[in-house]
Amino acid sequence: MTSKLSVLIYGCCGGVGRHLVSAFRLKGWAVIGCDLAKCEGPDTFVHMESATLMEQGQQLQKGLQVQAYLGNRGVPLDAIVCMSGGFAMGNLKSATFLDDAARMIHSSVGPSLVSAVIAQRHLKPFGTLFLPGAAAALNPTPQTISYGASKALVHHLVKSLASEGSGMPEGSKTVGILPTIIDTEANRVAMPDADQSTWTKLEDIAAFICSGAADNSGLTNGGLYAFHGSQVSLQEG
Repeated sequence: MTSKLSVLIYGCCGGVGRHLVSAFRLKGWAVIGCDLAKCEGPDTFVHMESATLMEQGQQLQKGLQVQAYLGNRGVPLDAIVCMSGGFAMGNLKSATFLDDAARMIHSSVGPSLVSAVIAQRHLKPFGTLFLPGAAAALNPTPQTISYGASKALVHHLVKSLASEGSGMPEGSKTVGILPTIIDTEANRVAMPDADQSTWTKLEDIAAFICSGAADNSGLTNGGLYAFHGSQVSLQEG
């Protein structure tokens, strides 16, 4: 009998993460979820109780090793999807600028780095790693500097992991998912007067990721894929 395809979703308790868990499970994947929060949905859940990057990585690594030892579904992994992130407004005049910058690095860059380490150890050859960028960070972001800078770092990580000598598994691909505005309940509450017809649906992001995870032959290694409404385009930056 053919074994299930397996995916790790980092940030599985957020709005996008929860939708991805459902989408992958509907397609018959074995889903391992991990998050600092607790939630139901994945076949297997790894709760990361500590906030430091080293401790998060160690807890996730231990959780995956236990799964492998027990012979449970999911390890090694066919795909890893990191959807952990955050948002912060503000330029240099903001009184909370440095606090916001630290929060953005912790919520966006840190999980991407942990996901990359897990990919090196647990992603199958020719598997796929998806990391959370942002279309806005392809250009200067003077009103959201800490947010834009953190996402630009993720874009750099995508390019670096796709380059020779990074340590990624043989034949694997790393791509960036760069939404503009995602149509989530939180964004609708925060921006009730915005033109929501231009926002990207959770279904569109999930469809792209699920398709690319199942067959990454159409994905460019190191590619940054920007989402504008239902349209997806490969970016040069």
